[in-house]
Amino acid sequence: MSEWREGSYIFKPRWHFLQRLFERHDGCVLQPEEYEQMVAQVREGRAPLIEKGIDGGATSKYYVRVPSTGKLVKVLFNHPKQEFITAFENTKKVYQPSKRKHKRGKSLNRIRRERGNRGRDEDDLHS
Repeated sequence: MSEWREGSYIFKPRWHFLQRLFERHDGCVLQPEEYEQMVAQVREGRAPLIEKGIDGGATSKYYVRVPSTGKLVKVLFNHPKQEFITAFENTKKVYQPSKRKHKRGKSLNRIRRERGNRGRDEDDLHS
């Protein structure tokens, strides 16, 4: 990574995001150019989408990876301005792609929950 050059500054809109990232993620500080790399993850569709179309469709929540640490961070992204608004605390369950999928794309546990009767169909109960 390169070093911060003398005279470098942080744009005011980014300051809030960087403060929240530092406070909520164990003192995480971005290296030069990491902010732009994280924005590119969203623009190029590499960041997993959590929630789309907040505030009338202008903002969305994503998980982005901090390049220097590899840590996933939940963020709010402003699409028209192409910038992060804030960083959230990750909940206990951080995004992990599901490993067990049914052929229809639903997890087996979700299918069982939807059936509500430990995996038995209504037809099985009447026979």
